[in-house]
Amino acid sequence: MQWPRISIKWKIFHWCFSLAIGILAFNYWYTSKLVQRSAGHAGSDLQGMFTRYQSYERAIAHGMSAATDVWGESPQLRAVFSAGNDDTAKPVVHDVEQSLAQTIHPDFVILVDRHGDATATGAIEATAARSMRAVTDLRQGMSIDDALLEYRGRAYLVAGEPVLRDGEVVGALLIGMHLERVFADFKQQTDDDPKRQAELALVHNSR
Repeated sequence: MQWPRISIKWKIFHWCFSLAIGILAFNYWYTSKLVQRSAGHAGSDLQGMFTRYQSYERAIAHGMSAATDVWGESPQLRAVFSAGNDDTAKPVVHDVEQSLAQTIHPDFVILVDRHGDATATGAIEATAARSMRAVTDLRQGMSIDDALLEYRGRAYLVAGEPVLRDGEVVGALLIGMHLERVFADFKQQTDDDPKRQAELALVHNSR
């Protein structure tokens, strides 16, 4: 049996076509390697940045928790909440709000007495505070540290403490800071050049 003869032109065409396929295959392999290497480097950078942010957030949250601990154990606040006298409690509650405003600078402060009546300043109204899960947890004796709270589409970093008197919960204190404010403060520390600073965002339900 004789194989059909192939002209020199077809041989050249076949060789050129095979070479082109080989070049394309090599380019695909090389490009894939570059993309994987670049993605790995970018992923490492992002993970490092996220780890830095977590440490930063924890530091802020611990400062907030320390403030709520101090006031939660305050003899004055324990006494007025235990007595259940609103008129007596007002000056002490005002002192707590002023002290926190001058030190922690929270975006809201919520104080709840033994009857469940709330006093609030800042971004959250007192009428909304009473029905919040965070406030309910505090009134059941639970502490809140480095937690997130969503209210009207905005996220807050929160900390809180129950106010105890002789083992009984007589009130609660909850403070919060806008999460975008925490993001903005962290962003300023990521680089001196504004164009190279990290942009953080919280995504919830694809928003």
